[in-house]
Order: sequence, then C-alpha cells, then structure tokens
Amino acid sequence: FPCNDYPTDKAAVDFHLTVPDGTTAAANGVLASTRRQGAVTTWNWHERAPIATYLVQIAIGHYTIARHRGPDGIQLRDVVPPGEAAALRVPLAGTSTQLAWLEHQLGSYPFATYGLLAVDDNIAFLNETQTLTVARASWLIHGIPGYPAWLMTDYGMTHELTHQWFGDSVSPSRWSDLWLNEGPATYYGYLYAAARGDLSFPGIVKQWYADDLQQRPADGPPAAPKSVSDLFNGPSVDETGALTLYALQLKVGTQSFDKIMRTWVTAHRGGSASTADFIRTASQISGRDLTGFLRGWLYGATTPPMPTTGTAS
Repeated sequence: FPCNDYPTDKAAVDFHLTVPDGTTAAANGVLASTRRQGAVTTWNWHERAPIATYLVQIAIGHYTIARHRGPDGIQLRDVVPPGEAAALRVPLAGTSTQLAWLEHQLGSYPFATYGLLAVDDNIAFLNETQTLTVARASWLIHGIPGYPAWLMTDYGMTHELTHQWFGDSVSPSRWSDLWLNEGPATYYGYLYAAARGDLSFPGIVKQWYADDLQQRPADGPPAAPKSVSDLFNGPSVDETGALTLYALQLKVGTQSFDKIMRTWVTAHRGGSASTADFIRTASQISGRDLTGFLRGWLYGATTPPMPTTGTAS
C-alpha cells in the first residue's frame, strides 16, 4: 500500500479487508466490525496507536480467532489454524504470564490488544508485527527442531513481546539504531528464561562477551553494524546490544537501570528515538555522564572491558 516505509513515519491505520465468506481476515489492532454483503465479508480492523509500516501484518485464510483476557484486563486475541487450535492453547497461554512479568519490568503494556498469529507454514522466523506477532505454529507446539523447547516458548515468545515496547511503541530513528529494538528484546527474553529456570543468565552474558570479542571486528559494534543484509538477525545488534544493556546495569546499578528503561519507553511512547537519545536519557536518569561509556560499547571497534562497579541482578 502507498507509504513512506521508514520507521519515523508512523500513523494510525484502518484496515478494510473484503474476503469470501468462510475466510478470516486479520490485521494489527482491534476488530472494530465485520460486514457481510452477498458472498463476501468485510473485516474492519483499527490500530489506533502509531505504527511503522514494516510492522503492518495482514493474514487472510482459514483461521480461528481465539480471545481471552490477560493481566490488567488487556484483551488478548490469537489468530490460529483451526486444526491446531487445541494444541496451541497451552503454549499460547504463556502470553499472560510473560505479559505480567514484562509489565513488572517496564510498566504498562503500550497497546490495546496483543496476540500471536500462528502460521501453518514453513516460515523460519518470528516477527514482532505490532500487537500481532507472527510465529510458525509447529514451533509453538513442538519447539524449534534441534533446540530445547524453552527457546521458543519462554525466550522466543518473550523476545517478540518485549518488542511491543522496544521497536513497536518506540521505533528506531534510523536502521542503524536497530539495537534499541533487538538489544532489549534479547536481554529481557533471556532474563525471563533465566527466571523460569531455563538457563544461567550470568552464563549467557559470558557467552555474549566471548562472542563479541571474536565477531566485533567483522560484524561491527551494535550501533554501527557492518552487515546491512543481515541487519535484523545480526549478533552485533542482538546479543551485543543485550550485552551493552547488561554492562550499563553493572555501571549504574539495577535500580537506576530499571528507571532508565522505564523512562525510555514512557518518554518516547508512540514515536521514534535514536541512540543519541538513549545515551542522553541514561545520563540524565543516572545522574552521570555516560556518553563515553556507552559510545565505547555501541560504536567502539573493540569490545570494552566489563564494568565491575554497581550491582546487577
């Protein structure tokens, strides 16, 4: 559809999807109404919160919309293949627990609804499309082949849900600011998995650090990645972005770090923000000039030493 496909150009969107009877048409936001006329039905969806065009999601096919209530009365709706609805009920029930945990970390959920679009196809990714994360149905039910089940149901689902705050509600000003999406999603996704007993969080941090020592010269630092084609799946953006946040937590202490992250998603809600904005926010909230520290982690050619001051959870 006609659009300026850049994350700073966000707008509310109305979807009017006319499809043959017996077909479901789903999109971001809330279902405002359906209207049947002859052999077709028009599904009218409304996403009132500003949305970047790369986060728009439309699904047309044979789906069932399963509705349930999440924490704080948040309306949850999942779009699922009818034949797998029963098997998907258990993994998708985890959304409520993940949502409550993230609200405790970050403050109130920024949108009117949330849910997953479970695709009965061989897609090899998850995507945080605003209010309607897309995921492969078989991965939700059985896990990703060759990996432990928690990597999908605990880490993967929480990673994409975290994006609703970081990346969707607060979008990057430039694509080189994408670490502001992926770093927090990776950080909180693994923190949730650790809270569930799936892994040692200090252990995963050690792995991130060792990996960055090896890959930074080739891949670049988080805020200046060298690979454009692999931007959304680059380790410098994801894991080193998360490592940067952990280093910041060590530097300023857990209480100050939590306030920085909450302030970030509140102050820029519904808009776009840059790496420079994040450095400024972190410095203001912590009461310390963190410019040199964060620029070293985010732009430096080599991996900085891990801080030893402050406290970390």
